[in-house]
Amino acid sequence: MNRRLTQPTTLSILIAVACLTAFALTPARTAHAQGTVVTTPLQRYGLGTLQCAAYSPDGRYIATGGGISVVLWDVATGNPVRILSTPGHYVRSLAFSPDGTKVLTGGRDMTAKLWDTATGVALRTFSGHASIPGYVTSVAFSPDGTKVLTGSWDQTAKLWDAGTGAEIRTFSGHTHWVRSVAFSPDGTKVLTGSQDRTAKLWDAGTGTVIWTFSGHTAELYSVAFSPDGTTILTGSLDCAKLWDADTGTEIRTFSGPPGWVMSVAFSPDGTKVLTGNDSNPKLWDAATGALIQTFSGHAGFVRSIAFSPDGTKILAAGTQDLTAKLWDAATGTLIRTFSGYVWTVRSVAFSPDGTKVLMGRDTTTELRDAATGSLIRTFAGDLVWGGWVNSVAFSPDGTKVLTGGGWGQRAKLWEAATGALICTFSEATPYYEVDSVAFSPDGTKVLIGAGGVATVTSPRSSGTRRPGTWSSPSVGLRLGSPLSHSRPTGQRY
Repeated sequence: MNRRLTQPTTLSILIAVACLTAFALTPARTAHAQGTVVTTPLQRYGLGTLQCAAYSPDGRYIATGGGISVVLWDVATGNPVRILSTPGHYVRSLAFSPDGTKVLTGGRDMTAKLWDTATGVALRTFSGHASIPGYVTSVAFSPDGTKVLTGSWDQTAKLWDAGTGAEIRTFSGHTHWVRSVAFSPDGTKVLTGSQDRTAKLWDAGTGTVIWTFSGHTAELYSVAFSPDGTTILTGSLDCAKLWDADTGTEIRTFSGPPGWVMSVAFSPDGTKVLTGNDSNPKLWDAATGALIQTFSGHAGFVRSIAFSPDGTKILAAGTQDLTAKLWDAATGTLIRTFSGYVWTVRSVAFSPDGTKVLMGRDTTTELRDAATGSLIRTFAGDLVWGGWVNSVAFSPDGTKVLTGGGWGQRAKLWEAATGALICTFSEATPYYEVDSVAFSPDGTKVLIGAGGVATVTSPRSSGTRRPGTWSSPSVGLRLGSPLSHSRPTGQRY
């Protein structure tokens, strides 16, 4: 019998839809505390994008990181062995210690953390990077395991004592985010790659710059030393390049469609180069630059790649299909897929009449029927890393949708009926992640919270701006100032 849904019933549907979409629960899902051994199959192991993957030094295990967890997998069986719970850290990078007993992670809280792989216990936190919105984007152990290297969005790399957590040295000189770090095989040098389109080679003992490698036309995402330390590999959004570590000169370029290279690695014997190109990692001859093999199977960008310790297998982690894949290096055959990460639903809202539901998840916002849960429309944002939707809101009359999210998403206003983008509030959120958005009661203004600043603005075009983009004046008060209802549009709090 048909009946009109009451608000409490519709609310129950909303909560159920959000939970099912976020966690994809199985009937017998088991809760796992920090460090527990997994003894039953799980459907989902982490929330958020899969950002990184690494082989253990003995080749027996693989670690994958992203969202609120790191998962250790048995390579032989493909089964998860242990889950390291990392709430609030939001893992962006990871590395095994040389003896395989510890895992180092870099996260969204601008810290690095050291974990015991046997127990899952967090042993130490490395704090000292600037307290700004951003990530510790890359981490590495020194070859002897006594030191830790981190790179971050504060434009520096830092050297730490792995045993005590004490900061030893800061490497300053880049003019933008440091996205990748590496130690030379003998531990005497440090390599950094930056958003400023350069890589730098540093003396680990003194912190002085030895070489600056300039030649890329786009930001660098990954750097690596050859096993003998004589050459350096850099990956950028334009291509990958091989450099002479002693002279700083460019030797070779590895390029092929598409040009985006987000991760690079040398084979253990140094004769081959692996690049993470788009969704298809590529294997190259280091001496000639000839393409040897392309590894297909990922749906979306590959964020992290690695060789197995014996060089016979290739590992790659995809940020958009939320899987890590293992291939045979010689044949390109897919051996195994490690899956289990899932996007989380970060924000939900009802339409004013209660008949529709907004759900902010991954890089999109979904409009669903509150009674049936069926998808009505998708408001697609920019497919960027960290570009998830954090906050959603309906206008009071239900005709517009407001969304705010991670870097690249900004705050956006949409037509609820068609899904068309009305405008982007660019200057209200120039660099920061948008944490929250709201409409004024009369629907004429919007409130945007980003980077510790709340901005009131309205969707009014300015002739000096690009078509379709609205912005607020870059003036205002910091968070904590008294709120006055008489403040003009464009004021920040």
